[in-house]
Parts: sequence; structure tokens; C-alpha cells
Amino acid sequence: VEMEAVEVDVSGHEYGEFACDAASANAYGPFRVEAWVEDADGEHASPVAELVVYRLRRPRYWLRDAPHSPFGVHTNSTTRHCAMAKAVGINWTRLHDAGFQYLGWRYLEPKRGQWAFRDADINRYRTHRIKVLGELGTAPKWASYHGDVGHDHIGYFDQYYQPKRLEDYANYVRTVVQRYQGVIDAYDVWNEPWIPAWWAVAYDETKEDRARYVTSKDPAGDFVALMKTAYKATKAVDEAITILGVNTTAGEDGREWTRGIVDNGGINYSDVVCYHQYTGADLAYPGDAVADGYETAVGAVADRYGEEAPPVWMSEGSSTAGRTGSGMYRQTIPYEATEDVWDTGDRLCRYVVSLLSQGVEKVFLYSMHSHRYFTGEDAGEWRVLTTPEGALNPSGAAHSTMAWHLEDTAFSKRVEPVEGVHAYLFEGTRGSVAVLAPMYEHAPYRVPAGPDMTTTDLFGNPLRDGSGLGATVVFVSTPNGVADLEAALRPAG
Repeated sequence: VEMEAVEVDVSGHEYGEFACDAASANAYGPFRVEAWVEDADGEHASPVAELVVYRLRRPRYWLRDAPHSPFGVHTNSTTRHCAMAKAVGINWTRLHDAGFQYLGWRYLEPKRGQWAFRDADINRYRTHRIKVLGELGTAPKWASYHGDVGHDHIGYFDQYYQPKRLEDYANYVRTVVQRYQGVIDAYDVWNEPWIPAWWAVAYDETKEDRARYVTSKDPAGDFVALMKTAYKATKAVDEAITILGVNTTAGEDGREWTRGIVDNGGINYSDVVCYHQYTGADLAYPGDAVADGYETAVGAVADRYGEEAPPVWMSEGSSTAGRTGSGMYRQTIPYEATEDVWDTGDRLCRYVVSLLSQGVEKVFLYSMHSHRYFTGEDAGEWRVLTTPEGALNPSGAAHSTMAWHLEDTAFSKRVEPVEGVHAYLFEGTRGSVAVLAPMYEHAPYRVPAGPDMTTTDLFGNPLRDGSGLGATVVFVSTPNGVADLEAALRPAG
């Protein structure tokens, strides 16, 4: 929405303040404020300066822990990004890439018996009331097969060679878990071991790039041995700590990898099954890419264990890779801004809602640390929720709206009130919520209205009674139960 220009009298002033009418009108979302100096003829006498600001609902768990919250991300322990994550309703972080230097074995024990802890960085997450999913990963050269491969360079993947002695790895796990007992109460074992570059025992100079890293003849069996070691070492310190195992993928390698873990008894050492999923597909309809990916990743666990299967967390993924751009900036960036901020926010919400509808308990978006300064047409392959220089992207405002509505709820069912409109129904202590997810072609539909019903757009702004449903998700909430909400969603007549 473009608002009328406001003339500001600054005669005799070097600085001052002015009120933003959008905020006073209780509008939510991102706002771009532009300012310039005009001469007596009304011509620009200065460049246009801009500032992007946000008005968000206060998160349900602002300045409070939310251990049962499903909303997570990857972020470094910077004050700016911890506060930003919490502000958009995120309550968990996973220490992989963003933050792995605070907990990774290679960083904590670079030489045997010489420890270098990063307590201040770990504690900063907790100061902002962000729960930590630690990663018990990486291995120092002295303790891994990296020391046997015959090259001295240290690249990204060289920190992920398998540990040679599980006794050394167990000592690392015990040391970390004891030190952060009461601070970190959930740990992920390693990262993406189904990829040889993250789980290698040898190196082949004749190959190219990742293919140079060679895994063992039984990588799944090796990984179950690591899971068992981490599980037993952790539980010996504190039985209540949660251990994530299996560590699989919604990609084509996931089905075989998960079956290998199951066949080797890995579920015995997993309180939670975790997997990763990246997708650029359209989402939020029956049989979408999220549903297919979930079955690929954890179907073998469900087949073997049925109702006894552990809960599932999606510990790394995104639906907006390459789409999260400069957001609302137009004047200060040295290239053309092309991001459709409604589309980015909509895709992000559909992704999370689809995962929750599969029964996934937590979603860790990747990643708020993947920013750099304005980078031309490069929208950032892995970045979520931030613009190229690390400020909040408008998709963060959409996440804020979604988290505000869905916190403390559980998925109940999906219905289709009219052809092409899929309503995901959630129920909690405050009532029930429907996330209306229209397909790009759908039957005409007017959002329901009523005295005990609130309907908002993607950024949290109230919709007029009887508004027509467009292309992006809409949130409908009521203090009543799911049955009443489902009935209200049906078109009159």
C-alpha cells in the first residue's frame, strides 16, 4: 500500500522526529519510509533516503522460554539476530554452521586435552530465551581420519571426517553435556552423514570436489555406532536430555539411508528422528512435496515401529532458497530489486504449515547467518528471514503472523471448503485456527466472518468481512473448537 507523502517542516532544525501514520493506524508488517529534500520548485534537491521498519505483534513467548514451540532457525549468537529471531516468533536454534564453532569438537578440543569453550556465545542464546539444539559434530584432525589422508589443507568438509576412536568422541560428548547441563537439553548427532563428504574415512585426489571424500563400506552401521556412543555418554550425565538420531533427508538418498539406520538398530539410540528438506515446489495441498519428503525420510521408521516410532523434527531446510532478496529496499541498493515479498512470505508459511500437518514437532529454518552485503542479483542460496546485509526480510513479518496464530496449537485436520482452497485446522488452549492455503487456481471463495472470528492477511492485518481470497495464505481464528470452525469455513448455501 502506497501512502501519501507527508511534508515535514525542518526549518531551523538539524534533527527531529515524525510519527508514522501506518503504525498509529495499527497496521502490521514491513514499511518503507522514504525521505528527501525538495527545493522551492518541488524538485528533489537530495537523493532519496529510505528506512525499512516493521510493526509486529508481540510474540506469545517474548522474553520467555518456549520449550514446546515448533519454531526454530539457524543463527549465530549475535544480539541483533537473537533478538530478531525471538521477535518473529522463533524460540529454538540449531548449532550447525551458524554456531557450530561454539560447540563443535574441532573447535573445542583442537589438541588432545586442551579445551577452548565459548560459554558467552552459548549463554547469549539463553539470555534471549532461545532454546538450543546443540550439534555433537565435527572432529579435530588428531582424532579423525583427516590425519590419515595425506593432505594438510583444511577445507569445510575436512572437519567432518569420522572419529577414529569412539572413546575420544565419548569423552567430548560427556565434557560438553556436563558443562552445559541445564543450559542445553537437546543435541543433534552429527550432520548429514548420508553424504560422504560429511562422513568420510578416506580422500581420493583423482576425483573432483565433494567426490574426493570417500566413506566406509558400511556408513550407516558406522553412524549407528556414533549414535550409540553419543546416546550412552549423554544419558550417563542426564537421562532427561533429548538426543536426535537417524539424521536423514527428504531427498532421493533418504529412503535407503533411513532403512540402513533402522536395520542397524539406530532407533534404540534416538529420542527424536530428524531429517532435512529443501524444496522450491508449491506447497500446502494433499500429496505435496513436503508430504512426499516426509514419507521418503521417515517412512521406514514408521513402517517398522508404527505408533512406537519416536517423534520427528525437521532439523534443517527451507522453501525460499534463492528467493529471499532485498525485501522492501528500493533506493539504497545498487541493483534492481525484484523480490515479491508476498510470495516469499507465503512460501515460507506454507512450508512450515505443511510440515506441522505431517506431525513434525519442530522446524529449523536454514539459515539466518547466510547473509552478506548487498550482492546484486544473487538472492542468497541458503538465506531465510534476512536481507543480504542481515536485516529482517518481510518474510519475517509473515513468520511472525503464523507463529502468533499457531503457537500452543496442534494440527487437527485438513479440509477443502471449496475446490482448490485447502484449510489446515489447528486447535489449542485459546481456540482454533484455520490456515487457508489457496492453490493458484481455485474456486471463488470469501473468507468467513462472524462476531467471534478474526481473519487476517499474511502480515496480520484484519480483512474486511466477506473479503475474497486471493493467492496467499489467510489466518482465521476463533475461541471455538475445530468443529465450529470447520462449519464456519463452508460457503453459505
